Amino acid sequence: MGEILRLIEARPKSEQLGFLALVCLAMRENTTIQHQQDEWSFEDVPSEIVIMADALEDYEQLALVTMISSEIAETDTDELREHNLNAQ
Repeated sequence: MGEILRLIEARPKSEQLGFLALVCLAMRENTTIQHQQDEWSFEDVPSEIVIMADALEDYEQLALVTMISSEIAETDTDELREHNLNAQ
């Protein structure tokens, strides 16, 4: 899971969010992340990451979603805080 986190953190936020959407859709639809990537044509999400994430157990995928979304939220909160300080 560490390798997936390392690879996804280097991607733009839009790709990270796309990956999270694919994982959540796969869980909801009881399919693979690869299937969702093909169905939704999320070509910007690297297949390498998708393949590695598909190999994880469901609970590991859910943990991955939690870690990535927490990091995105933390970054957004920091950026908003800085923006508000600069606006004052």
